[in-house]
Amino acid sequence: MRLDWIELREFRSYPQLDFRPDPGTNLLVGDNGAGKTNLLEAITYLSTLRSFRKAPDDALIATGSDEAVIRGGIAGPVSEHTIEVLLSRLQRRRVQLDGKRPSRNAELRARLRCVTFLPDDLELTKGSAGQRRGLLDDLAAQLRPTAAADQGDFDRALRQRNALLRAEGPMADIDALASFEAAIATSGASVVAHRWATAAAMKPFLQAAYRSLGPDTVSWRYESAWATGEASEDDLAGLLAAELAARRRQDMERRMTTVGPQRDEPRLLLG
Repeated sequence: MRLDWIELREFRSYPQLDFRPDPGTNLLVGDNGAGKTNLLEAITYLSTLRSFRKAPDDALIATGSDEAVIRGGIAGPVSEHTIEVLLSRLQRRRVQLDGKRPSRNAELRARLRCVTFLPDDLELTKGSAGQRRGLLDDLAAQLRPTAAADQGDFDRALRQRNALLRAEGPMADIDALASFEAAIATSGASVVAHRWATAAAMKPFLQAAYRSLGPDTVSWRYESAWATGEASEDDLAGLLAAELAARRRQDMERRMTTVGPQRDEPRLLLG
């Protein structure tokens, strides 16, 4: 699938833009502040529904406007699709695929796959583990059909548990915490399984690319306080559930969830 056209209305610096990429490689050339990155941001947003600058949705709406629209046409060998996103300061975001609300937003990734490479991505090797977790999760969402949905389920359950811990602390309801923990364990095991599978799929490509730069080698190592590399997905769910229960009292005191995929550390090892 390829992006055939994109229309922007009141998005960032663009009151209006209609852009049709040429077949093959396209280069965007212009002065600083001309809007090159804004256009790339809009294209990526059609696939991921988030800004690669980590900006909130209302920051994407042009100053002085209440709404912005991103609309794109996706063309492939046998089918064509239209994705439209309405961003509003006054109501919830509206997403449509071929004129209908998708059952899951992950459907957009299946229609339009985007990979960004930004100067900040150089921090992947020496920056925070969160950047490497994000890379694996983004790649998994494009390579594995259920990864984005599993990530969404995990994020939602984690937010709910953390909200209860922040609000109630040592007085938090144990049964409510246990309910959230069950959801975290199931979805969290899936998230880690997706990460492992994605890292394994990337390995030969990563090594081939790195060999073209020099004689050293590159590999992944996934460090976790609870997950072991030989465990099945069911076993991972059991391990995480047990660790969450064991740390429940500590988490109540600290008012946060201290174990899980959100704390794991994927590492890139060079040499």
